[in-house]
Amino acid sequence: MSNINSSHSGLLSIEAEQEILLTFNKNLDKMYHAHKMSESSFDLMTQKEVLEKFDLSPATLQDWESHGLKRYQPPMDGSRKVYYKKIELLAFLGAA
Repeated sequence: MSNINSSHSGLLSIEAEQEILLTFNKNLDKMYHAHKMSESSFDLMTQKEVLEKFDLSPATLQDWESHGLKRYQPPMDGSRKVYYKKIELLAFLGAA
């Protein structure tokens, strides 16, 4: 006999449901940060800002670049600063 008061649907394991909720919450947080970025007056973010704002590792950001996110560097020799256009980050995340 099933427990009517139970919030578990039985279609998925509790672990699977928790993983889905965790993934949803992470994506929701990314969308929130993307929305906040779009309200800002600056068009560029440094690599450090992107890593911090989205809580990413450098390897994840490199993976995003390999999947199409464009990085920008000043044309000066020796410049190591890397930038990303906010609108391109939003589009990459599916928020624009």
